[in-house]
Amino acid sequence: MLEAFPELEARVASAELCRRARDSAGAEALLDALAVQALSEGERERVAAIRARIALDAGKLERASELLEPFARGVHSLEARALLEFARGRSKAAFDAASRARLHAAGDEERARAEAVIGMLTHAAGDAEPSLRAFRSAADFAARAGALLEEATYLTGLSAAATNLGELAEALSAARRAQLLFEALGRTADASRALLSTAQVYASAGGSARRARGGARHGSACQSFRGSTLSRLCAPRALRRQRA
Repeated sequence: MLEAFPELEARVASAELCRRARDSAGAEALLDALAVQALSEGERERVAAIRARIALDAGKLERASELLEPFARGVHSLEARALLEFARGRSKAAFDAASRARLHAAGDEERARAEAVIGMLTHAAGDAEPSLRAFRSAADFAARAGALLEEATYLTGLSAAATNLGELAEALSAARRAQLLFEALGRTADASRALLSTAQVYASAGGSARRARGGARHGSACQSFRGSTLSRLCAPRALRRQRA
């Protein structure tokens, strides 16, 4: 697919793919091979953001901040800035940067990443509803862009948020699709984590059923609840992701 892009753009894109695949050394090698003087302002901003994300992954927060400092308004650097501020424990600054990244995002892939950061931040803050909406959008944008690894990653976030809200059919659908995508991509560890998300959905459904059984002594409403819950979880057509 990268053959369709100019060589310089393909190298930057390859570096980003390496970083996402947790191959930091490969990403750095590709970036080091670039002729810096040939890069446009936008390309330099993207390279700095990739390097900052690598630094963040390594826990080098100050290095990440230094890399991002010259690029305060680019969408790639804003996304990285939001993650940096989150790592520093500055939730308000993180959300501000993520909101600006969402505002300036162009194209499905950029929109997917911006929504995913919003989803992560709102989930960390305990705001399940906005987190669910953001992860829904992130997964949809990633699917449109053909970014399967990102779609699978965002679906795990969607599953967690949906489980917290009791949207168990949507949570189960997201977790199962995430598992299938990770398996197809050869990401066995990630597939195992998606499987754990599926188990969490069933555990949540079981807890709901037990609570409903406990209330059966006072009426039969719980039987209707349990029946509707199990039918939603078992009906194949109901397991497709709800669109935002």
